[in-house]
Amino acid sequence: MLVDAETNATLKTNNLGYEIVKLLDGKKKKEDIQQAIISKFPEVEPEKIKRDAEEFLKKLELKGLVEIIPEKVFEKIWLFRSEVGSFTYYIDDEKKLLVDAGVLVKRKVDLIVITHCHFDHILFLNELKKINRCRVICGRKEKEAIEKLNEKVLLDRSPKALLPTKVDRVVKEGDFINIGTFNFKVLETPGHTNGSISLFEEKAEILFSGDAWFGENYQGRWIYPSGSKIESERTLERLKKLNPKILCPGHWNVVFRE
Repeated sequence: MLVDAETNATLKTNNLGYEIVKLLDGKKKKEDIQQAIISKFPEVEPEKIKRDAEEFLKKLELKGLVEIIPEKVFEKIWLFRSEVGSFTYYIDDEKKLLVDAGVLVKRKVDLIVITHCHFDHILFLNELKKINRCRVICGRKEKEAIEKLNEKVLLDRSPKALLPTKVDRVVKEGDFINIGTFNFKVLETPGHTNGSISLFEEKAEILFSGDAWFGENYQGRWIYPSGSKIESERTLERLKKLNPKILCPGHWNVVFRE
């Protein structure tokens, strides 16, 4: 399972790491792993174990050595919560679609739609495209950032090295991405970045909003390169009017309409 020299060296001197790897073979969730380790080492402060286990799992994920266990959102839709905080969604339709690429999803992928170019949403984009030979789609104003990794990507914050990735299709307001059962309408939703896009499935009333909207009055920060407070507030009001049954944002939690 482990082929990385640095991680192997860590495991040889780290009983905690060894126990974590054994537990990963059982596909346990992070919280289950932390609790099992706490029981295994009662002499160690539980909060320290939680912190160490979380840090170790994050390193394994960033090296592509462990798959995040997904949560079912809706029929055919799964959520992968990245250890760096961003969400990646897998839609298991006739064409297999990823919305964002913050996790090295080990499933067949035909299309990847990037909602915006920040590092935590393209963390494994290059690897996913190479493994699956899939097509990458993004908004018209994000293409250059993804292909050249300019200042919009926030590279200095990335926990791993990124590589430029070729974009295969650029979309604009009103375009559609049909993957079978689901037919997603592209919405240009600037503010967090000037090229951010969202996907809205009108029949199912499902909205993938990236970092444009997290529910209620919460929107993404506009302080980063190409961000705009005015645009962000306009986008927020627009998306709220859609009143989706299911809101799938880029962070925090999936929101279900009551």
